[in-house]
Amino acid sequence: MCGALVWIAAGGWAGVLGLGGLLLRTRAALGRERWAASRDPLTGLLGLRGWRRGLSVARRHPAPRLLVNVDVDRFKEVNDGWGHEVGDRVLCEIADVIAQICGPGAVVARPGGDEFVALLAAPTSAEAVAELVDQLRNALVIRRRWLPGHTVTASVGATVLHGGADLDAAVIAADRAMFEDKNQRRRPVQHPQWVRAAV
Repeated sequence: MCGALVWIAAGGWAGVLGLGGLLLRTRAALGRERWAASRDPLTGLLGLRGWRRGLSVARRHPAPRLLVNVDVDRFKEVNDGWGHEVGDRVLCEIADVIAQICGPGAVVARPGGDEFVALLAAPTSAEAVAELVDQLRNALVIRRRWLPGHTVTASVGATVLHGGADLDAAVIAADRAMFEDKNQRRRPVQHPQWVRAAV
């Protein structure tokens, strides 16, 4: 069946154009599928795959970056008490708050569950980092009519990473800072340390 695939299965130019259109539609569908695979379907933020891609790009940039880790406190209580639909609503609201505060240049993701991460240009001082973390944590106090008697809060940790820094160590440092925040707020007498030392 050679002969230019028997002149594109006897359709001539129409067959060529049809095949070209099919290839373009297939390529577009694959692009949409790739985009969807990198996104969290609930919040529209990057998912785990997209976050990993964002981190690999960050490795190549020498400018200091702030890595933020956010974990919703006692989220299981929301799902168990009000159902997954309300839990999903809470996650979407949290995603919106994080994206808004971190700004348009930030890489914001929900790698899974009730965990969110963000990578953005690092503020110029430790005080500015602490202010941003405070602003984020305060904005993530959610009280809604549809959550009667319950306040959603989140623990936030951050670390500044510099070009060439060990990204895996930075992720661990931000995670530890987030857990320190969570533990400190369970003991309200002490002052929280939300920001880990630069990696």
